[in-house]
Amino acid sequence: MPEGMHISIQEPISCRKRILETTIEVIRDLKKYEKLAQIRKEKLIYHGHLRKNIRELKTAMAQLDYLPKVKVQERKEKTPKKQETSKPKKHKAPAKPKKVVNKLDQDIEALKARIRSL
Repeated sequence: MPEGMHISIQEPISCRKRILETTIEVIRDLKKYEKLAQIRKEKLIYHGHLRKNIRELKTAMAQLDYLPKVKVQERKEKTPKKQETSKPKKHKAPAKPKKVVNKLDQDIEALKARIRSL
């Protein structure tokens, strides 16, 4: 068997370009993989912190069991009354004294006439 064999490559420059482009894509994919691996490590770290915090909360809640039990009543929130479309309010004027005065004057004149007739 011959030790080496040489082949002629047609368009070697375009072939090199394709190889380099493929290499670039592989490197990009490796970067994405490394980033994903780093995110997974961080996730495990945060998951551990979360477990630790939950254990601390459970122990703290267990210490609160000595408090007396109290019934909790929910507050009923007052619902704001719907405001009707506001119509301009008519302001009542105070009773007109002229009419009252005129009526009183008429009553007085009627009483005077009655007195005269007596």
